[in-house]
Amino acid sequence: MTRHPSGDDFHKAAMAGDVKLFVAQRVQEAAEFFSQEIAEYQSDCAELKGRADHSIPDVMSLSDLACAELQAEANLQAATITALDTATEKADCDLRAFQYEHGITRAPVEADRTLAFALLLLFLFIEGAINTVFFYGAGFAPGIAPAAALGFSIAGVTTLLSAGLGGGFFGRFWNYGIHAPAETPDMRKARRFGRFGSLLTGTAIALVLSIAALVRTTGQPDTLQISPDVFAAALTNMHSIMLMLSGTAFAILSWRTALSAFEDPYPGFSRASAKSASAAADRKAASDTAFDTVKAIQIKAMDDLADCADPIADARREPDEDFEALSDEYHRLHGLIDQREAEIREQAASFLQAQHIIAKTTSEFSVEGIKLDDLRAKISPPVRPVFGDLGEFRSKYKPAVNALTVAYSAALARLDLAEPAPSKPSPSSQA
Repeated sequence: MTRHPSGDDFHKAAMAGDVKLFVAQRVQEAAEFFSQEIAEYQSDCAELKGRADHSIPDVMSLSDLACAELQAEANLQAATITALDTATEKADCDLRAFQYEHGITRAPVEADRTLAFALLLLFLFIEGAINTVFFYGAGFAPGIAPAAALGFSIAGVTTLLSAGLGGGFFGRFWNYGIHAPAETPDMRKARRFGRFGSLLTGTAIALVLSIAALVRTTGQPDTLQISPDVFAAALTNMHSIMLMLSGTAFAILSWRTALSAFEDPYPGFSRASAKSASAAADRKAASDTAFDTVKAIQIKAMDDLADCADPIADARREPDEDFEALSDEYHRLHGLIDQREAEIREQAASFLQAQHIIAKTTSEFSVEGIKLDDLRAKISPPVRPVFGDLGEFRSKYKPAVNALTVAYSAALARLDLAEPAPSKPSPSSQA
């Protein structure tokens, strides 16, 4: 920028008699500098427009490719979901047909096998801890570790027999077909098989617990003594009695827990129900995958479009800042001219007779033949470009974004999905 003349500079010039020349030179220099700034500003705007025009094919290409990719992915995912819909409908029809055939008005509630497994582990731990106490008491085991090994081994065997064999395998047939509308001989045979097998399992558990009680009574874990005296001693030994009672109680609990999880009073219902639930889960997983895939394509395409637009927006900031600076300079220069005109008149009046600077004052005051109004005309205000400048880029960019949004919505509609609504913040999070 040019150096602005101070009042002292002007006064010295006036004393030297070259006020007119001094003012004319300063204003001319400012006008020339301002014109140069305007030219550079217009050049920046032209360069920005060129960059925007150059980005238009990229924007259109990105939008077209993204829309095509969205449509292709939607068709692919829709085909997968349609196939799963068919499988789900078939599984549901089979389940409803089974319920209708057996006169089931309301589907029976199936046991939670995960919960049953957790309960069995809990029973095993409690029974093992109790057995450890009984074997460790009265000095039967030399330490807590051997007592725990014996106690948890017995608990593991009884739980495996009662829950795995008695309740899980034979228990499946305990009530087999008991609710069937037309009981068949095969169903009755299956129930007899299940109950007989459960009885044998109970006998095996009783044998294991009896042996544990006898060993606990004799105090000799390496040898097994079987005699009337040993049996009589076991029936009077508190630790042996409690060992058998706790083992029997937990065996019954384990058997009943496994029985409720695996019994099949409606033969075939569990299989049909599991198929229906599995088909529904597969369908939901496919829908979630389809939505995530389509959403990822849309986000990537939007980011790519933004990558095209962001440099344009960043490049526009500098011309905008230049425009503000030029506007300030324009107003400053015009103010300088007005100020200098008043100072010239004032100084000229002071030195009119001594220096003969100005013969007379007219309404069209000039400096060295240059009218100040003409100088004002030379300093024209800067014009902010409409960037249509960037108008063509915007006319392509916005429709490209809109087309991508429409393609995304069409893909969701094709998949029969919906954009999840944003969750409302809880009062605690707002606080």
